[in-house]
Amino acid sequence: MHITATSHCTFLDIINRVFPDEASLHITDTVLQWTPLQYAIKSENWLNVERLLERDVDRAGLDMITQRAQHPHYIDPIIMHAAMYGHLLLLEFLSCVGVNIHQASSRGSPTALHAAVQRQQLQVIKRLIQHGADCNTVMHRWQNTLFPRCY
Repeated sequence: MHITATSHCTFLDIINRVFPDEASLHITDTVLQWTPLQYAIKSENWLNVERLLERDVDRAGLDMITQRAQHPHYIDPIIMHAAMYGHLLLLEFLSCVGVNIHQASSRGSPTALHAAVQRQQLQVIKRLIQHGADCNTVMHRWQNTLFPRCY
């Protein structure tokens, strides 16, 4: 169960099929004493992190992210991925631990709002705007966030 948390498949489907009544997403393994959430975070498998958060697992494993939240090279890709793929629970967690999810990426990429607009993630767009995202930030020359093709 813990190994599948690191893979890119939707391991919750596998777990539910193999152990429909028995699977516990809260137990730790016998080697590192990690939960499936911690394995998914360590392997940077954000889809599985989001799926586990949807299943309301113990969020203590999220401390792995909190410890590195002030490191832009670690946190920026998480923000961008969460915005592009609609991982609202992950964005909410980052915001709650003090991460500025509206900041421009240190890699010269657009903001989370830009990424959500480009991927048409309407729920993420709505949430980011409700929580203070700047809709007037210029993405490229003469293109703002909400109207990328207007010149």
